[in-house]
Amino acid sequence: MQPVLNNFIMEKQKINILLVDDNPHILSSLPPLLSGHFGEVRALDNPHKLLPALVQANYDLILLDMNFTAGATDGREGFAYLMQILKHDPKAFVVLMTGSEGVEMAVRGVAEGAADFILKPWNTQKLLANLKLLIRLRTLEEQLQKQNKLFEKNKKNDSLNLQHAEKRCIETAIYAYKGNMSHAAKQLGITRATLYAKMKKYDIHS
Repeated sequence: MQPVLNNFIMEKQKINILLVDDNPHILSSLPPLLSGHFGEVRALDNPHKLLPALVQANYDLILLDMNFTAGATDGREGFAYLMQILKHDPKAFVVLMTGSEGVEMAVRGVAEGAADFILKPWNTQKLLANLKLLIRLRTLEEQLQKQNKLFEKNKKNDSLNLQHAEKRCIETAIYAYKGNMSHAAKQLGITRATLYAKMKKYDIHS
């Protein structure tokens, strides 16, 4: 468990971020800010470029605006693009960006698979702190998944090893007592009925 905790404490140094927003000010100011704290940031000013970008490269974090059409405030566009992203990659790490009027749709987006959402306009320090926390939690989740997979693999291997050892013991006992099942069962500490059941399980013939 200790390596998992260490990875949780350690801040991931290089994060590939994809920013999708049509606001010129955000497109010019946010990438330099994020790249100074996380890593490479690619900015898209048109959501129609989103899927081609995801095909070309893998991103650790996707920042997705929820409104692109002039005058739109309900967040429906962002939700639709979120669904496209998750269809392409169910494990994509998406953070939605919206004004206060789009909170309801953003909450729905989180329920449908987004990691979180942030409100515009944001406080820079809070934005960085929230993204760092999200990335740390994401890293912890990934490490826990790896640990669980390793545990299940080892457990399966241990089970197979035990079954192999049990089969060898049964075969040895049967051979030692020249097919006398009563004596073999007594030596193994099981009943004759259990011995026959295990012989059937392991396809052992007397």
